[in-house]
Amino acid sequence: RWHFAAAAAAGALAFWVRRSWISPRLPSSAVRHVVLFKVEDADAKQIIPAFDQMARALSHLLLSYERGTQCSHENLDKGLSHAFFLTFPDEAARDKYLVHPLHEEFVAAHKKKLQDLCVFDYLVAHNQGPF
Repeated sequence: RWHFAAAAAAGALAFWVRRSWISPRLPSSAVRHVVLFKVEDADAKQIIPAFDQMARALSHLLLSYERGTQCSHENLDKGLSHAFFLTFPDEAARDKYLVHPLHEEFVAAHKKKLQDLCVFDYLVAHNQGPF
């Protein structure tokens, strides 16, 4: 019987650790800023490190940052090749980011290299952590 209780306790602890540390709940005011680019590979080699550097420098405004390249087989990407997701604690932090000189410098330096761009911001309405 103690094996069952120990296994149940270990399972509950593992769920709590996963829920608390790996996928923490975001504040109800969190804003996700999604940036999608269509860019040639040669230009991407300059843009990606520059975006990473900008995100690191502005990390005091961010809750999280991630990026990746399009890998879907659904053919619904409309030619967009790269995704950048920045999560801010609230709209005020996002607004500071948008007018920050580092962001404005990034846009000025790289906007003409982009074949297409889509920016989509949303208030994170559903954040229940792992299912």
